[in-house]
Amino acid sequence: MEVEELAAEAGRVLPVEVADFVAGGADDEVALAGNLAAFRRRTLRPRVLAGAADPDPAAEVLGCRLAAPVLVAPMGMQRLVRAEGEHATSGAAAGSGLGFVLATGSSVPLEDIGGRARWFQLYLLTDRGVSADLVARAVDAGYQAIVLTVDAPVVGHRPRDRRSRGGTGWRNANFEPYPAIDAAHHGYVSAIRADIGWPDVSWLVSAACGLPVVVKGILRPQDAVRAVEHGAAGVVVSNHGGRQLGRAVAPLDVLESIVDAVGGRAAVLLDGGVRRAADVLTAVALGADAVLVGRLVMWALAVGGQERVASVLDGLVADTRRTMTLLGARTLADLPGLVG
Repeated sequence: MEVEELAAEAGRVLPVEVADFVAGGADDEVALAGNLAAFRRRTLRPRVLAGAADPDPAAEVLGCRLAAPVLVAPMGMQRLVRAEGEHATSGAAAGSGLGFVLATGSSVPLEDIGGRARWFQLYLLTDRGVSADLVARAVDAGYQAIVLTVDAPVVGHRPRDRRSRGGTGWRNANFEPYPAIDAAHHGYVSAIRADIGWPDVSWLVSAACGLPVVVKGILRPQDAVRAVEHGAAGVVVSNHGGRQLGRAVAPLDVLESIVDAVGGRAAVLLDGGVRRAADVLTAVALGADAVLVGRLVMWALAVGGQERVASVLDGLVADTRRTMTLLGARTLADLPGLVG
């Protein structure tokens, strides 16, 4: 099943408000469309007679060994899509040898998620004590990195998913221990700090007990440099999947400038519009250490639970190998110069 068919099938099986919650973008959805268009503007320039019949797409990102340079992006409230929720997507990622990033607004507790390469995504809250406790719980549970999302001081205007904000029965499980925070669906967003600043990055680096901190939501080289200067071990070039600022630049279009600015001092990841192996390899060829995939995983979850997510992720790894052979790239290090 091709990506477009998977998305269409998910739209048929999900309630319309949930389908819109997954697929929708901000404002007039220019950024959402732009993320996809940025990849389609790029072309591949294969190297022939390169002996790449058995390529190795493995990557290591911040100490995590991955079968391919792919992690599942942090996406909240996955039980809206299917009752298995984050158990299914994290299990599939682990089985495929890929990374998984658990969202702050997960519908299962962070302690319940396993896997070799687990990162925890954090929104800083007005109650710093709760933020610190979430980080401590992630450390105790064996997560390997903390991903600080910085592009959502307020929730973007998302016309298509506004209908999903009513009662659903599912709750943000990570907030159940904190009576002062509304754990109902979307309830915790009022507790997210709108005035987050660079000193907060330094604070989180200190609070993370040695875990690497990755700053997600970077679109300017200057901000990437500042993140590194404040202790970040990595950045995610991201416009929140086109869900925050409706006319935000596509991450792929600014990736190279950010890679150049970081200069190897930190890992650089990318999300937004990644659907196929060619997208993964395009981003890596332009300097990304890895990519994060989001909607693709949610659509697979909707259509067939963990089994379908595993099939999609395994297929993505297999397609990455096939595409590397066609490109003449035996390892990821051979990719620079093969994208125009």
